[in-house]
Amino acid sequence: MKMILGKIFNIIKTISILIVICLYALFCFFITAFLSINILTVGFGLRDGFDWQIIIYIIYLAMIILGSLSIPWFLFFIKTKISKIFIVLIYLILFFSYFYTHSLLPSVKEQYDLGRCADWGGRWDSIEDKCIMPNSKKTRK
Repeated sequence: MKMILGKIFNIIKTISILIVICLYALFCFFITAFLSINILTVGFGLRDGFDWQIIIYIIYLAMIILGSLSIPWFLFFIKTKISKIFIVLIYLILFFSYFYTHSLLPSVKEQYDLGRCADWGGRWDSIEDKCIMPNSKKTRK
């Protein structure tokens, strides 16, 4: 009986490890895809010239992508527990601060506004700072 329970426990442990690995791989895939789309959206702002806010934002997004892909390697090769906690904590701070950075950098926010206006089928009027929709007098802020 003890031997059967031990084998069942090992099977459940193996399946749970595989599920965690698959979920992590999906997380990395979706984070990479989502942030790469954001890099492309904001990166078109560099065609007008050098803008340090956009460069910093693109580097920041690249750090989040590389961090999500390299955390398992750091956790495997680093032996001290405090270092592992520190690395994961830094990554979580970078990841969750991503949601606020585009509102802190005006050039990046402008690129998102231009992209959203183009998605709606309008054009951005920089004098009124609004999106002008074609064939209508409506504007979107």
